Amino acid sequence: MRNKSIVFICLLFITFSCSNEKVVQKHVMTQGSTLNDKWKGSSILGLLDSIGIDSIEKYNFLVVLDANCGSCFGELEVWRKRIVPKLGNNGLKYYFVLLSNDKKVTNFLLKERDFKDFIFNFDDKDIIKHNLPFMLEDKVYNALLFDKNGLVHTVGSPLVLENLFNYYVEVIKK
Repeated sequence: MRNKSIVFICLLFITFSCSNEKVVQKHVMTQGSTLNDKWKGSSILGLLDSIGIDSIEKYNFLVVLDANCGSCFGELEVWRKRIVPKLGNNGLKYYFVLLSNDKKVTNFLLKERDFKDFIFNFDDKDIIKHNLPFMLEDKVYNALLFDKNGLVHTVGSPLVLENLFNYYVEVIKK
């Protein structure tokens, strides 16, 4: 009898956790759709200039990460090992903006992990906050794809949303 109770409780847990995941995914997609409706086609050239980004390709990723957060900083490794190899970098550039309270520590960690290219170690969170506030609010939206004219194409992190990753592959491979 005890084993049946344990199995029943496990089945309930699995059922509710899966349905909860679907609710969360639906919320993320709805909020993402709203953000994309609002930002698609918006120019971010002023922001790019203030960060120091002056060379852009046909498509470009802007990713904002909190360098003071270990798991956020670890996302760089995931981008390097999973996203960049699959999306490539032919006509595509990646810009990682690391928001840091201590540039020395961040630079040490970057050097230790052998990150060199397309990294902007930045301590002025207000520039991002005033221009693209959603990038600081939720890791789901800490990345965006923009085109050669500095216009936002899509908002959302391919690390978090698998269907968005597939969409990015389609857009970039065209």
